[in-house]
Amino acid sequence: MNFLRKKRLSRRTVLKGAGISLSLPWLDIMMPEAMASTESPVRFVMMYYPNGFYMKDFAIEASQSMALTQQMVNSRASLKSLAPFYKKLIYMDQLENAPAYVWEDNLWHGAHARGSGTLLTQVPLSKKSLIAAQSLDQIFGKHFKTKGVTPLNSLVLGWTQKGGNGDEDGYANGFKQNISWVDERTPAEKMVNPLKVYDELVGKLGGQNAMNLIGTAQTPVKYRQSSLDIIKDQINALKKQLGQGDHYRLDQYLTSLREIEQDLNIGVAVQKDPQILAHCPNGQALTRFKVSLGTDNSFEHHARKMADLIALGFQCDLTRVATYMGQASFDDPGFSEFMQGVSEQHHTLSHKEGSKWQDQLSRISTWEVDQFAYLVAKLDSFTEANGRTILDNSLCCFTSEFGDGDGHEHKDFPMLIAGSGGGGLTPGHYVRASSSEGGRFDGGYAPLSALYLTFAKAMGVPLASGFGKVPRGMEASEDGYKGQ
Repeated sequence: MNFLRKKRLSRRTVLKGAGISLSLPWLDIMMPEAMASTESPVRFVMMYYPNGFYMKDFAIEASQSMALTQQMVNSRASLKSLAPFYKKLIYMDQLENAPAYVWEDNLWHGAHARGSGTLLTQVPLSKKSLIAAQSLDQIFGKHFKTKGVTPLNSLVLGWTQKGGNGDEDGYANGFKQNISWVDERTPAEKMVNPLKVYDELVGKLGGQNAMNLIGTAQTPVKYRQSSLDIIKDQINALKKQLGQGDHYRLDQYLTSLREIEQDLNIGVAVQKDPQILAHCPNGQALTRFKVSLGTDNSFEHHARKMADLIALGFQCDLTRVATYMGQASFDDPGFSEFMQGVSEQHHTLSHKEGSKWQDQLSRISTWEVDQFAYLVAKLDSFTEANGRTILDNSLCCFTSEFGDGDGHEHKDFPMLIAGSGGGGLTPGHYVRASSSEGGRFDGGYAPLSALYLTFAKAMGVPLASGFGKVPRGMEASEDGYKGQ
């Protein structure tokens, strides 16, 4: 407990250099003595991939809730990468996204848009306009930022800001492109470039935004110096103040930051690009260019760098909330271009029968879960001041707009939840969710809004009493809700 004898640091301590302010992870030395090694923040992250899953290789089937075993997870081909974390995992099914069941003529019409558009907003959508509600993540993020707890509201990340293939049966394409909403009329803009996210978290490097390059025909690109190299003297001075536990946590954080910088080619001269030369022959700063993500520009590399950046934001308590949208609903990032054995688009495969096509769909579902497992492993690798990992202090969620992508059903679909939310949930279980009110549809499915209320309690954020309630004027039927 040597840290108790050392001068305490503010939670908002930053290390500053030329054009950079680097936040620090949660350390014992930042806490009041009575709270040291007992309190750490709770975080929320939702990772979403579209078009449902191949449920035969994804679904854990049991007649009732029970303890989750490693064998149960390993028995599902798409979940194998999560087997090492089975004690920190909840597999929940029998959920219903009731607001997505508001329809006007055909249950299939707009099913993708209704699923993604209501996933975190929990309000019925209309064909008349692009109107939803403030989403759960933004409610959480605004709460912490408004109270001055975190400098950033949230991280809203994705593969692309576009996609979705246009309006769907009258429902606006924007419902398929977004799961995060600032308010009822404003989808939260996704950051899709890892370098931009890095800038948001770490600050401007050398006084220049990382999204700008300066060069001439002879010297096309300015060397981007590592933020850690800029503030190495401050880092060394800080280490002299730390106890053993804090020293270890700081080293973990700096190592992860260095790995991110290396993957993003920070501190390494970026390759010469004819497009850059064409736009800045006289050395003028560029404002737009295609950023190199390192030697690997693949979809998988992008997803994992975003996961690293989420972990970075959580480590330094810059934000406690993140979403990652792997692709717009109905869309396909081009699996056939980089995934061996896949020859068709994801959405097309979700509606094809036969072992040949189902094997391809299973490969995609497995790959998506692997990206979630990477984030889970990353969050579980960092130990916090209370002895738990960041994962233990998180609600790390993974789902889609459906379970079975062929059925287009917004009921009886699954969600993977890793972590305990700081003790708010009990992981290591298969949970067959049910509603104390019998559910809104036959089968006793549990509404997502009820689960989100549990999340809010763990996060310490109040939700409005009407959150997730289907408004008046909506008529219940056996198939869902229909506007009167």
